[in-house]
Amino acid sequence: MTFGSGFKKYYSQIIAGDVLVLSTFFPKAPWKAELAMARNPIIYGLANEIYVAESAEKGGTWSGVVDGLRKGRKIYVRQPEQTEKNANLVLIQKGAVPVDYNGNEFSKSYSSLITEQISLVREPNDNDSLEMKIRSALNGRILSAKEILFKIDLDWTPNKLRAHLKKLDFIEAVKDKRTNQYKLKGTTDTTQTILFT
Repeated sequence: MTFGSGFKKYYSQIIAGDVLVLSTFFPKAPWKAELAMARNPIIYGLANEIYVAESAEKGGTWSGVVDGLRKGRKIYVRQPEQTEKNANLVLIQKGAVPVDYNGNEFSKSYSSLITEQISLVREPNDNDSLEMKIRSALNGRILSAKEILFKIDLDWTPNKLRAHLKKLDFIEAVKDKRTNQYKLKGTTDTTQTILFT
């Protein structure tokens, strides 16, 4: 909901004092992903209970749940079906409380069954996550170390990343004038974008 649409829709409730409009941003600020990500900790902080229907292994929901768990919050995550591809089981393994579609907490005996299911799934370590991010950034592209750092939002120096890239067997270095560019082995560049010169 944006300020304009929300204000029009809930005008009478706002004037009557039944609805509180709270924002850390200027009311006419346009919607941006960065602002939504900055808003999420406030929403989580104000909530009495937090229920998560589905989360990927990155993004606002993931960050909010992981941060909330780190702060000792009780967060409820929907137990996914076996065929679903999401990160709900990983969040439950990290300490979220599993619930059914109606938000009802599973009994302790059922929780032990869930724990057994989760133990079969290997949680990715930091290197696995970093390698997945690098693969995703290079998918169909040839990028410099600086461009990769920018795309995956990694707080490393280009030299540290270059040393790491040399160790990865799925990366190929391509000489471009005086700098090394990197690509996935066996791929060709289809969408090269120059971010830094």
